[in-house]
Amino acid sequence: MNGVNIALGYGLASYMGLAFFYTDDPVAQWRAPLGIALIWPVLVILICFIVPESPRYLLMKGRVEEARAITYKLHHMKSDPDDEFARGEFYQMAKQAEVDRKLDPGWVSHGLFVVCGIANIRSSRCSDGHPTASASPWR
Repeated sequence: MNGVNIALGYGLASYMGLAFFYTDDPVAQWRAPLGIALIWPVLVILICFIVPESPRYLLMKGRVEEARAITYKLHHMKSDPDDEFARGEFYQMAKQAEVDRKLDPGWVSHGLFVVCGIANIRSSRCSDGHPTASASPWR
């Protein structure tokens, strides 16, 4: 879905640039596309005040009661008055957060980033050790 949104954004930006290219006012040629492009970031900023914090994020930060309240609010169903589904969902999130807190921080701490970087540098060199112009397979 993310790729579709990126392609949609690029397409919309291109068409807006084309549409405002033919306007007679030179100021509108750059201000109008910029103004249209600012609509979505402003909407995202406004929505940030409405959307609750992620329960998983809150659990990772140790704010268990806030996470529980948000989970119950998001998963409440009228057909489930005891909130069994919400309790089950919260239980799974809490157990996963416990496991995640015990895990190592990531692959960068193990030096895999450095190893991959060195392997990439070595593969982009000729047999005599000089860097290639590109990593093209047709050379």
